[in-house]
Order: sequence, then C-alpha cells, then structure tokens
Amino acid sequence: MTQRSSAGRRNLIGLATAACMVPLLASCTSGSSKSATSTTVKAATKPTQIFPGPAGLLAAGPPQANGIMWLLSKAGSAADVSPLDLADGKIGGAVPVSNAADTLTELSTATVVLGTATATTGSVELLNGTSGTVSGTIPVSAPVKAVAAGSDGVTVYALEATPSTEAVAVIDTTTSKVTATIPVSTGTVGLVGSVDGSSVYGVQSNGLVSQYAIAGGQPTARFPIGHSGLAAAISPSGNTLYVLKSNGVTFNIAVVDLATERVVAALPAPANAVGVVISPAGNTLYSLVGTPTLGNVQAYPLSS
Repeated sequence: MTQRSSAGRRNLIGLATAACMVPLLASCTSGSSKSATSTTVKAATKPTQIFPGPAGLLAAGPPQANGIMWLLSKAGSAADVSPLDLADGKIGGAVPVSNAADTLTELSTATVVLGTATATTGSVELLNGTSGTVSGTIPVSAPVKAVAAGSDGVTVYALEATPSTEAVAVIDTTTSKVTATIPVSTGTVGLVGSVDGSSVYGVQSNGLVSQYAIAGGQPTARFPIGHSGLAAAISPSGNTLYVLKSNGVTFNIAVVDLATERVVAALPAPANAVGVVISPAGNTLYSLVGTPTLGNVQAYPLSS
C-alpha cells in the first residue's frame, strides 16, 4: 500500500503541468459545415479520488452498474485482470490472462473484452464479468491494438493492425463472428463507438479523429484535436467525445462537441495517463495511469 500511495502523490504532481494545458486549445476547426452552439465542459483541476491499481496498468473497462471496473495490467510478460470496486476502492483477486493481452473494455451486458496481439496474430477474448474467466475466443486477422464496446451490449469493435494496414473488425459476440471490416487511417491508436451504433471514431496519433460509418465502412468526418491522441471515451448522450492526448511531456483531455466537431475545452490529465473512461451517468471521467512500477485510477467530476 505504501508504494501505491507514493505513486498517487507522484501523479498529483503531474497534474499541475496538465492543468496548464487548459487554455491551449481553441482554434481547432473541422472540415465539416456543422455550426451548432457548443457547451463548455469543466472538470476539477485535481482528482477527487485516486484509486490504487496494479503496476503496469494498461487499460480498463467502463464502470458497471454495480460499481466494478475491470483493469488490465502487465508486469513483465505476465498479464492479469482485476476488479476494482469504486465504492470502497478495493481491488479483488487478480485473474491471469493471456500474456498477449494488450487492451480491454467491457460491454454493458457485463462481458469483459480483451484484445490480444502477438507479432502476427490477434484475437478478441470474452471473459465472464463476475469471475474474469474466459468464455470464448474470436480470432481476427491481425494483432489487436484497441477494443471498444458497442452501445447494444453485444457488438465489439477491434482495431487490428499490420505494419502497413489498419482496420476495425466489427464483431457480434452472440455469434462470435466478424460481421464487417472497416479500413481506417494508418496511425489509428484508439477507438470509440457512437452511442447510436451507426459509426465508430478512430483516434489517430497525428492529432486527428476520423469517423467511419458502420454501414459501408466509409469515412464520414475528420477533425483535429491538437497534439497526439492516445485514447477516447464518449458521453452517454453521444454528444461529447473526450480524447486523451499527449505530446510526450504533458497530458490533457480534449473535449469535442460532436455536433460541431470542434474542441470546446481541455481538461487536466495526470502524467503517465494511458487511457480514459467515463461513468454510466456521464458525471465522472476516470484517467488511467500506468508505468512498469505503478498504476492507479483517478476520478475527475464533470460539470457543464
């Protein structure tokens, strides 16, 4: 516990730098003609809670109705998933998973989804949301870099990548079948599905976000979010996209009004942030922090 508490203090130091990024934004514009009025979203400049997590934290699923958030961590070559109870801050027993696991999300139907990647192959593994045990494996055509949950509770979007191509595999977990494959821009590093299930957003390392239609797989929009994107979460209303980004030194979260495809605010993020998830009610943003020697989850209340 002492090591984790020290880790939390170190990451709080990183918040001061991140908070300085808040004014940085604001001239990002979209190539589209959308012009609806934007609403500025605010967050506390410091987390109201820091939950200890396992060292080597890589990813987490969104909190479920029971307050459990599943965490994926990797220490050396060994990977584990662990349930974090947000009500009391306690972490349940770690469950070993494939050493090739690199990314995680969770469906609203309480199925934990792991993406695995070796040098040449990848898969999506489905885990029981209570025990963490594997209930099924769905092979895909390339190593998986990111996974995102569909709003219907059964669809998974898996970003699969080779050195020269990237695509999103759309997976129906009820049949364990890939139902569509959508080519995406090289340099895509993160995914999030739209709330209405009609599209998927790809976060790119060059500071762009691209939107792709599920039906037909064509790109429908592209807009800038500042410097390099890492990961994203979408509000339950489907109106706001939160994009974690970093220039390698400082970290912050771009708030994108999807009606206008414009960045309307920047929120703080801690040093060494690796991901971002949002609460089911949309009132708390969680930043995931992970290095080989520490891990934690930091909660930032949201307000308009």
